Amino acid sequence: MNIKPLNKKILISFITGREKSEGGIILPEKSQGFSDRGKVVSVSKQIDPEIKIGTTVLFEKNGDLLQSNNQFMFINESQIIGILTT
Repeated sequence: MNIKPLNKKILISFITGREKSEGGIILPEKSQGFSDRGKVVSVSKQIDPEIKIGTTVLFEKNGDLLQSNNQFMFINESQIIGILTT
């Protein structure tokens, strides 16, 4: 499936939540939830050039879920809090 976002939108793929807590406790699947991190899958032409396909970003969680399996989300550029670098 190829989707090209419009109007300063970004399509992200969720990076799955942690399976263990920082203390080493295994979290049940329901508690893992969605992360506030995602990998950029596609961007509209109006987006900041620093946000490219494959970039890992931190974002505010209030976008529109796209897939029935809830792996993808459209967000606005303004919802990006930061870009994760290595």
